[in-house]
Amino acid sequence: MKILLSTLEYPPHQGGVANYYYNLKKYWPEKDKFLVINNNDNELLCKRKLPLRWIKSLFSIYNYYKKNKIDYLLVGQILPLGTTALILKILFNINYGVVIHGMDFSYALKSKRKAIITKIILKKATNIISANTYTKDLVLSKFSKLNKKISVVNPGVEVEKIDIEMIEKIKTEYNLENKIIIYSLGRLVKRKGFDNVIKAINSLDKNIKKKIVYVISGTGFEMNNLKKQAENKDFNIIFTDSISNTEKWSWLNLCDIFVMPSRNINGDFEGFGIVFLEAALNSSPAISSLSGGIKDAIEDGSSGYLVKENNINALAKKIEVLVNNEKLRDEMGNYAYTRAKEKFNWSKQAQLFYNILNK
Repeated sequence: MKILLSTLEYPPHQGGVANYYYNLKKYWPEKDKFLVINNNDNELLCKRKLPLRWIKSLFSIYNYYKKNKIDYLLVGQILPLGTTALILKILFNINYGVVIHGMDFSYALKSKRKAIITKIILKKATNIISANTYTKDLVLSKFSKLNKKISVVNPGVEVEKIDIEMIEKIKTEYNLENKIIIYSLGRLVKRKGFDNVIKAINSLDKNIKKKIVYVISGTGFEMNNLKKQAENKDFNIIFTDSISNTEKWSWLNLCDIFVMPSRNINGDFEGFGIVFLEAALNSSPAISSLSGGIKDAIEDGSSGYLVKENNINALAKKIEVLVNNEKLRDEMGNYAYTRAKEKFNWSKQAQLFYNILNK
């Protein structure tokens, strides 16, 4: 079966959703039967932000579909591309599936009109594939009759080659010898919860804080607030700002504990958190919160810990446990590595996705 994926997010666009679709194509079992049309060159949306600018996608997708003799349309965003798929289904009986990640679904319910359209799109879809269990449960809490057509396919993760020279350079530059490195990586926005990590570490005993270096990588609207919060603290906080991919994997290799206690802010939540698996591939246990789809990425008590959202005390206790217990860090890190490599490799995830569409 020849499949056409239509998506607004695809490399060089950055982010978890773009990465998901890129690797789905890369590892698809029948490589010549998975085609992609994206909006990088404004093929799907009008360049000017006009009302109904998605109408362009109707013509682009239909023409591409007929020209390449496609059998099945897969849309990467429920709105607006799901609307396009629905219209094509009505006009030309084109079968389609919808992939949902989390925030896209919660935002689709923000207005009554969009919620009605979303319900119809999902009802008429042949398949609904969620990138995490949380979003699947969210869909079923709203539309319980969809339970027979919705499946979960988590993102996969790839092992990257580690640059030993870069690691040594970073260790020397930041004086990291004999330090326990707590690492956070992501966009510097409130949802990521990096402010809570600073609060949690600050609440620890001074003797524990002496062992720690807390490193934050990323840029975003909260940069200035986080740096202000970090002022005059009696433990070392490093902001690397934006980093290259090589630097990212070097920091992940160096980190002893990865921490990103994301939270749900008005429907904006962590869909999965691929970075938890990237940390796992470097044998680092992770600490996060029971928010969004994170529980799929971290096995609580085995590959890391999950605490309630915004619970500074619980977060501090889990950090303290791992800082003080090297053996436990190693055991959890080794388990996290094995789990990520065996359960979340992209070949396996793409095959799972393939089987759902071809059954």
